[in-house]
Amino acid sequence: MKRIIALLLVGLMLLCGGCAGNQTAEQGIEFYYVTNTTQNTGSSLRAERDRMVNASVPDVVNRLFAGPYEELSRQTFPTGTMLLGWSLKNGALQLNLSESFGRQSGIAMTQAVYCIVLTVTQLEGVDSVSITVNGNTLPGVASGALTAADVVLKGEMEDPVTISSQLYFPLEDGSGLGVEYREFEVSDDSVEAQAAGVLKQLALGPSEQNMTHFLSQPGIMEIHSVEFGVCRLELDNQTLSCLWKDNGYLELHLYALVDSLAELDGIETVVLYLGGELISGGEAGYSAVYEFN
Repeated sequence: MKRIIALLLVGLMLLCGGCAGNQTAEQGIEFYYVTNTTQNTGSSLRAERDRMVNASVPDVVNRLFAGPYEELSRQTFPTGTMLLGWSLKNGALQLNLSESFGRQSGIAMTQAVYCIVLTVTQLEGVDSVSITVNGNTLPGVASGALTAADVVLKGEMEDPVTISSQLYFPLEDGSGLGVEYREFEVSDDSVEAQAAGVLKQLALGPSEQNMTHFLSQPGIMEIHSVEFGVCRLELDNQTLSCLWKDNGYLELHLYALVDSLAELDGIETVVLYLGGELISGGEAGYSAVYEFN
């Protein structure tokens, strides 16, 4: 069965069905926070329901930043995060936040952005959200307008399996790849499920400041199959453009993906496809390269 990861990117399994449609404030608002993983092994995010009569965008955002009231959630936003300004036009909400919000990076930033998007898109008339900090655009997955449907995090799994693996991200100075050791949950212990989990983690970006997020816009990556050590990976144009966006870093972007997948038992070579066709130049596939000249 194909396992599709939408990057935000992409890649990590829509949370509850309440994310899909807008709600009026009179019916109550679900405020999203990062799950306290020391007490809960379910989704990466969880919602706390609160009733707000005639809630405005500032009311909802300020209530979200105030933090959770349930022990199963934890504060997701840095101290001092404030709403500096906002505008709403044709369903597109733009939020300008204080400098404190921009001090996050990697997974923490991605999760915080997702919590905002899932919360405020419940308001009538809000279809998408873009975020700036002191007027400056955020990097990576937060760089554009996001809808609730774009938010793809760790999926709802009946019997999740926890695995650990090494992930590779380009170093900021372009000298090679940095390594990050991470534990995460997958739907089962098949190599396809593990590979899908690796892609989700790559989509979240690095947690170390000396490494860069090379998947900088929403796109699709799909583990089509893994057979005889060969992983067939289907990409769309958006994801492909992320890998090829800077010829000077092409090798690093490509092998950050290949090396991360090749850490899994059962994957030795990665073959890239676009629209069902082999990507020119990669017909023989790519094997892991851990050192660069």
